[in-house]
Amino acid sequence: MRIVRNNLVLNEDHKTVGLKLGRIGMIIIDYAENVAVPDALAAEIFGLDADEVIARDTFHGRIHPDDQDGIIALVDDLIAADNRDVIEFTHRIVAADGEIRWVHARKQLYREQGASDGPPAAAVAAVQDITERKRAEEASRYLMRELQHRTLNVTAITSSLARMVYHAGSPETFLERFEPRIRNLVENMRIESRGEGMDLRRALDIALSPYFDAARHNVAIEGEPIALDGQQSQTLAMVFHELATNSVKYGALGQSGLRLSVKWARDHEGMVALSWTETRQEAATGTRRAGFGTQILEDFASMALNGHPQQTFDDLSYCYTLRFAVRETAGKADEAGCQVERVG
Repeated sequence: MRIVRNNLVLNEDHKTVGLKLGRIGMIIIDYAENVAVPDALAAEIFGLDADEVIARDTFHGRIHPDDQDGIIALVDDLIAADNRDVIEFTHRIVAADGEIRWVHARKQLYREQGASDGPPAAAVAAVQDITERKRAEEASRYLMRELQHRTLNVTAITSSLARMVYHAGSPETFLERFEPRIRNLVENMRIESRGEGMDLRRALDIALSPYFDAARHNVAIEGEPIALDGQQSQTLAMVFHELATNSVKYGALGQSGLRLSVKWARDHEGMVALSWTETRQEAATGTRRAGFGTQILEDFASMALNGHPQQTFDDLSYCYTLRFAVRETAGKADEAGCQVERVG
């Protein structure tokens, strides 16, 4: 190879390019002065000025409050250790705009006069923003738990669907009416898993279609066309599936005399404000319990959509709201209000 024949070796310029390609920032720490100097990328990651002398406490102030004590203790242990000069750690930081991001770092410590047990003189830290990787890992964990959650729900959903279909017609036509809905349920789960972009109404229809005919007199839907990308479609499909499943168990899709209203619209900041509201004439007998389904409706929707979900319920109503941005739309989170209309 030409590279070998020419005895080409990595020089400092090549190493700098490698750091840029790897999106790795560098920080020099001076323990005598208790300051640090970040390069351009490290400064970008932490939201600081590049090549400026910055107090170490300022860096520590960027660490997420829940991670600060652990990271500071780890660094203090490195400084005090007799036989260790490198540490590696991962933590969250809080950006200037309030966004929480993840950082992975490795720190090399240098002691005065090269003594292994001498006081610390300086350190070099390599830092990398791994937020997207952490989000992907978290989404993967949620999807695996969602798979387990749905598997456990299959029996309950099928049983509730069977009761709904049975009471909607004569026993002689039960199988004729029931089998298409089971096939529809399976097909809809396949569509959800592909994560294709679609309109918000389509994502809702996918979740409701196995139950909609049997309960159509209880369901009202109102909303403008909202185009979703693949990731948003899949997330909302999971949210709608969870809401529909809970409604079959406890609410309007599984009982008579209840109403379901699903509405959405863009607000004055261009954000989508969605509400799912169920109302009943008599106090509920079943209990909505907090579990993994609640994590999907709240934690996962917040993370995957950068959204702002909220649940409220009492004996006569249940309301779930979600406010999120579509594509480049962004804005400050307000609560998407529920307009609850009592039945009767």
